[in-house]
Amino acid sequence: MIDTHIHILSNVDDGPKTVSESIKMARMAIDEGITEMIVTPHYKRPGYTNEKVHASYESLKKELIKQDINLKLYMGNEIYLSEDNVMDLMEKKAYTLNDGPYVLVELPFRHYFPFHDVLLHQLQLKGYKVILAHAERYEALIHQPNKIKELVDRNIYIQLTGNALLNKKTKKIGFKWIKLGLVHLISTDAHDTSVRKPTIKKAYNQVMKKIGKDAAELIFVDNPKAVINGYDMERPTLTENKMKFLTL
Repeated sequence: MIDTHIHILSNVDDGPKTVSESIKMARMAIDEGITEMIVTPHYKRPGYTNEKVHASYESLKKELIKQDINLKLYMGNEIYLSEDNVMDLMEKKAYTLNDGPYVLVELPFRHYFPFHDVLLHQLQLKGYKVILAHAERYEALIHQPNKIKELVDRNIYIQLTGNALLNKKTKKIGFKWIKLGLVHLISTDAHDTSVRKPTIKKAYNQVMKKIGKDAAELIFVDNPKAVINGYDMERPTLTENKMKFLTL
């Protein structure tokens, strides 16, 4: 599997503090079946910028080689949606995912205003393919059922956290969105090895059990590959009790 959202770089955000902790996360990820990942440290001015990110990224890659850990890394950011951060992205101060067209965006958890729609549209006009991180956490999407469909219909991509499909509070809506064809990616959003772990295998198995292997492979493997390579993603949708796939 491929993880498209993880905070594994040390000493750059609220993820691990040391390279040793990063290595422990890497080993856990491999045990979960993850072979590749896009590292996505927070980008949120003024607290989180990329001053230390490149050095941390290179340090982790070297340590993985040194310890013979077969895990492939790609660069990215999780970018908080604000005017300042969007400007930094357009000025190449913030990173897209693997230097391609996809950009991982974080919304405010408790509100969604018209200017957020404007910023998302501006990103699309500049050619970016926008992925919303951990969509199960946004109250606007949970309490306004038509909003997530509206965004997907506007070619905004939706990412869920694997643990959202295991949590009693969020698994119902997570699987509902998947069945409606509103989810494109599942990732770990891991930050450590104790509370927010790089676990994903159980979520994959649940999707395979409830919806089918094809859907599981699409959102855990094939679409993440598309993100890395800059290709269009597909979305599963249930029609006449059969799962089919639509290319966006």
